[in-house]
Amino acid sequence: MAALALLFAGAGLILGNVRNEIVLTLLGLLFLFLLIYTALAIFVLAIAHRKSASKLTPLISPANSAPGSAVTILFFLGGDGEKIGGKIGGKIGGKKFPAILIRYIIHLSTKDNKKIKHICPPDIWKTGEGKFAVPLRGAYFGSYDELSISDVFGFFILSYTIPCGSGIRLSVIPASLESVPPAKSFSGGSAQRDEHERIRTDDLVEHRPYVPGDDPRRINWKLYGHSGDLFVREEDREPPPHSILTMLVCSEVSTLTSGREAVDRLCECALAIAAQNIIEGVAVFCGANGVQPVEVGIDIIAQTLSLPFAFTAKDAEKGGLALPSILEQKKILILAAPHLLAQNTNTTLDAFLARRAAQQTIEILFIYTDENASGCAEACALQYSRLEGVHASAINSSNE
Repeated sequence: MAALALLFAGAGLILGNVRNEIVLTLLGLLFLFLLIYTALAIFVLAIAHRKSASKLTPLISPANSAPGSAVTILFFLGGDGEKIGGKIGGKIGGKKFPAILIRYIIHLSTKDNKKIKHICPPDIWKTGEGKFAVPLRGAYFGSYDELSISDVFGFFILSYTIPCGSGIRLSVIPASLESVPPAKSFSGGSAQRDEHERIRTDDLVEHRPYVPGDDPRRINWKLYGHSGDLFVREEDREPPPHSILTMLVCSEVSTLTSGREAVDRLCECALAIAAQNIIEGVAVFCGANGVQPVEVGIDIIAQTLSLPFAFTAKDAEKGGLALPSILEQKKILILAAPHLLAQNTNTTLDAFLARRAAQQTIEILFIYTDENASGCAEACALQYSRLEGVHASAINSSNE
C-alpha cells in the first residue's frame, strides 16, 4: 500500500507540473503528506513503546475452558509486576497519534492446525484485559503474539514480537454429551461385584456364641469339639473390588481435513464415559497417543482430553505418537475413528494390538457421526473383532 501511495503521489506531482493541473498536484501532495506523516508517527511510537513491549507479559485465564466460551487475556508489565491499566496502561495506550493504531494480536494454534487469531480492541490498555472466544477443542500453543503499530490507511505496519513460551497456553476441553456411548467398566478382568465376599477365620476373637437363627454353616465345629459350646464365626466382610476403567483415545485419522471433527467427537465420548464411571465409583485411567494414562479426577481427565489431535499415518512415522503400552491392565477400552482398511495397514492402533500382553482383552469403539461413514465403521469393527481377545463395535454417537 505504501508503494502504491508513493506511486500515486509521484504521478500526481509529475502530471500536475507537466499539465499545470493544480488538482493533480494537490492530490500528489496529499498522498505524499500521508506517507510522511504515517511513517514518522509509526517510527516515533515504535521507539516510545520499545521498552514496554520488551516487558509485556500476556496471561490467558482460565487456562482450561470449554468450546464456545470466552476467556480473558490479562496484560502485565514484567518489570513492574503489575497488571496494565490506569497509569501503567498509559505507558502503551497513552502515547498515540491520529489515524495510528496500536493493537495486540493473539496467535494460537493446535498441532493439527486449528487456529485462533484475535485482534484485541484498543480499550485493553485502559483495563489491562480483553476477552475472546474459543471455538474448538484442543491444546493451543503460541510461542509469540504481536504488538502491532499501523496506520488506518494500511500504508505501514511495524510489529514487536511478544514471546509467550513453548508450552500450552490454553486447553479447550471437550464439550459435554447428553448421553453416554455404551462401554463396560472393568476390574482386573472380573465384573464388579454387588455382593460382599466373606473372609473365613478360625481365630477365637472373631467368634461369638451361637444364637438360634444364625446360619448353621457358620458354626465352628472344631471349637465345639474343644469347648463343648457352639460358636459362630463373625467373618469380616471383604470390601468390593476396586473397579477400574482404562481408556485410550486413538486420534489417528485417514484424512486430516475431516479428522479434526472426528477426534473432537472421540474426546467428547471419552469424557462422557469417564464422567459416568467416576459417578459410579470407578477409577478411570485415561490416555491417548503420546499421553500416558494416569488415575486422576474428572477435571484433569477433561484437560487431558484436550491434548489428542488429528494426525495421519505419515505424521505417525515421525515418532512420539504411539498409543501407550499398558501391560498391567487385563482389559482396555479404546475409542477410535473408523478408517479405510485398504489405506491403513499399519496404524498406531495395529501397532498397539501387536505389542499388547497375551492375557489382555481389548474393547474398541469405532465412533462416527456421519451416516456415510457407517459402512466404514462396521467394516473396521468386523475386521478387528477377528483378532483374538479383541471385541470391536461401531457406534453412531449422533444417535446416542
